[in-house]
Order: sequence, then structure tokens, then C-alpha cells
Amino acid sequence: MSPVEHLIVLVSIIIGLAIVDLLSSLRHLIRNRDRVRFHWLPLTWTALIFLQLVQIWWTYFYSLQADIWRSYFAYAFLLMVPVLLYLIASWILPDRDEAGQIDLREYYFRENGWIFGLISLAVVVQIASELLQGVDLFHPARIIQLTGASLFASLAWTKNIRYHGAVTLLMIGLFVTFAVVYTVRLI
Repeated sequence: MSPVEHLIVLVSIIIGLAIVDLLSSLRHLIRNRDRVRFHWLPLTWTALIFLQLVQIWWTYFYSLQADIWRSYFAYAFLLMVPVLLYLIASWILPDRDEAGQIDLREYYFRENGWIFGLISLAVVVQIASELLQGVDLFHPARIIQLTGASLFASLAWTKNIRYHGAVTLLMIGLFVTFAVVYTVRLI
């Protein structure tokens, strides 16, 4: 087993657990749809978190090839992003054991501070881990990442539904732009 194969295993397990939790929560909501009041914001963020998990797993294949990650402390730092994404994935939808009516809009705005606070932290940690790899601080991708971190932080502090809607649509555009322009291709 190569060092990269060894390092990617733990990242893959954490990301796999996050995807399982996310999809299990979504399945639970669909199965209990008669007592769920659906709302587009948490469902859209569920899809975006899923896509982010896949993108992180995809890009870590290349990132983990750098010699710096063979250091225990650097690797432990790198694992913070998948761990934070796991927490976000497990938080974006209500727990499966919630009884009674489930109102996704009410849940979203009750938990938005924690969810978007964690997302902001994940972006900052991702930037720091890229800097550890020697990626240029002034790389154009940093503009998208820092804009995203700022917008996520703003979502953590406000409960204005129109603002959340507008920023969510903007974040879809930023995610697609970032994925198309900056994600490494295997081919």
C-alpha cells in the first residue's frame, strides 16, 4: 500500500460516514413525508453539502500526494475538513428520532448559526491546509473561498429568509464556478 493509499483511507471513511448520515436523514424525511413540512433551503444545502463531500474526496486524492501530509500533525490538521463536513452533514437535516411534525424551515433557522458557523470554519481550515501544501495565498481560487467564508458567516448571523435565499443561489453559482475552474481532473 502506497502512502497516498494509506492516507486516503481515513479520509474516505469519514466522508463515507458523512454521506451515509446525510442520505439516511433524507430517506427518513421522505419516508415520513406525511408529517414533514418541506422547505427548499435545507434541501438545497443538503445537495450542496453532498456535492462538497464528493469534491473534497476527489481533490484529496491529489492533495495527499504532497510530502507534508506524511507528518502526523499536518495530516491530523488536514482531517479537520472532513470531520467538520461530517458534522455539517449530520446537522443539516433534523435527527431521525424527532417526534411529531417536522418543519424543515423552522429547523433550518433554529440551527443556521451552528451549521453555517461550521461551514465557515471548514472553509478557513481548507484554506490553511492548502497554504501548508504551498499553494499560493494569492491564487484566484482564494477569492472564491474567502467570499464563500464571508457569506457563510453572514448566514450564521441572520435569520432573514430572503437573504438566505439570495445567498444560497449565489453559493450554488460559486460552487459550480469553483468546481469547474479549480477541481483537478483525473483524465
